[in-house]
Amino acid sequence: MSGTVETRRLDLPLLLPEMEDGDACVALLTRRLAGVRGIEQAHIVHTDGTGTLCLHYDPNLVPLARLERLAQQAGAEITARYRHELLPFEGLDAADSAASLARALNDLPGMLHAGVNYAAGLVAVAYDSEELAPDAIEQTLHAWGARVVGPRRSQGNGGPAAEPAAHAPAASTPAPAAERPDHEQAAEHAEHDHGSAPAFLPHWFQERWTLILVGLAGVFLVSGWVGARFLGLPTPVVTALYILAYLTGGYDVATHAVPALLRGQFDTDVLMLAAALGAAVLGEWAEGAFLLFLFALGHAGEHYALDRARNAVNALGELMPKTAQVRRGERLVEEPVERLSVDDVVVVRPGDRVPVDGDVVKGASTVDQSPITGESVPVAKQAGDAVFAGTINQEATLEVRTTALARDNTLNRVMHLVQEAQSQQSPTQQFTQRFTRWFVPAVLLVVLAVIVVPPLVGWMPLHASFYRAMLLLVAASPCALAIGTPAAVLAGIGQAARHG
Repeated sequence: MSGTVETRRLDLPLLLPEMEDGDACVALLTRRLAGVRGIEQAHIVHTDGTGTLCLHYDPNLVPLARLERLAQQAGAEITARYRHELLPFEGLDAADSAASLARALNDLPGMLHAGVNYAAGLVAVAYDSEELAPDAIEQTLHAWGARVVGPRRSQGNGGPAAEPAAHAPAASTPAPAAERPDHEQAAEHAEHDHGSAPAFLPHWFQERWTLILVGLAGVFLVSGWVGARFLGLPTPVVTALYILAYLTGGYDVATHAVPALLRGQFDTDVLMLAAALGAAVLGEWAEGAFLLFLFALGHAGEHYALDRARNAVNALGELMPKTAQVRRGERLVEEPVERLSVDDVVVVRPGDRVPVDGDVVKGASTVDQSPITGESVPVAKQAGDAVFAGTINQEATLEVRTTALARDNTLNRVMHLVQEAQSQQSPTQQFTQRFTRWFVPAVLLVVLAVIVVPPLVGWMPLHASFYRAMLLLVAASPCALAIGTPAAVLAGIGQAARHG
């Protein structure tokens, strides 16, 4: 080698169309090129927020023309082989199941990355189409109680079924608002995800299934307690009321815990169900029914927070006008906003929403920016001032020169951040899930030991050890820890989306 090393930068979108630099395929491209003789290093650099492939090479071993050809060939092969898809789903009954499902998908051979956005009802996958069949992905979803609703949405050019959707990184984020039809379709499916509601029930009951069960469980629980304490109802009647509270309060828990047990997974639903059954064995029907009622109430609160978060995100998408009045010479032409280019001049009349991010070139008015910035007072705008897509022009006509494409404007970035927040987990959630994975099996093992060991060594009879084990099981059920964190996070996301 001569020791001469030169640098060549190539635009990433030309090699891997519509992929962001965080995509798993970008890492594949850099690794593949770095392994070529004569290429010293391949990495991504950022220029003005755009990813660029930077190659350090020896021109004596790899001439520039061959270097560019190698990069283009590698990009074409990766684009053809590796698929990126968004799958709208329903049927997953709890936020903590999303992380477990994501782990199961990532364990599939040939899966580069899988992310589950429970709030948006979307699974984003990046996989090797030569190693992993699409049916295997759907089978894994089905094994976790989820099902794909609606068509797969290919991202970028990854395969023959590719559709014009953004090739986002392999993370759990839906398409931007400029491509809203697919996103709205997924949100519609997610909004009508009724969890474990029986299909034969009327639509009204399916929409409110969780709340109805919680309400019934509360009524039966209170009726049993009042009947036993104040009304002197016979014991069989009180027990029957508590059993009804068990059935209504425990239905949602059981529909999740039983499949989890069949998969060999131990989570808080399993622990709560075991604790309630243990209380019933001890004859403590009220305690068991109260435990299931609290857990079901937590699930209902989580679903309520989830629905509000979804509605808030959908409301963000509605802020974006679908068309704009564009000045073409002396004429005004109505065009879809996704077709606008940078430097196009759009005309915004009073009362209309601004369709683009841009700078005012003509006119003076006030603009309500509260949907984007949260400002309660309209802001005066004149020539040279910046305006944001989704804001409302109030007083006079403005002419605005476009400074960003529809997919790159401020509103879409806000939506992206909100959806990204939905798909990501806070440190508290991550700790809760790690804690639960070890805590539940540990509690069950300790309970089993408390049942078996004392009678074997002669410390106490079996019925006494069983009683103490059931007390331990009931006391160890962490319903607040399991339910409180996801519900709080979803509620916070909804508030942020609504109030900026």
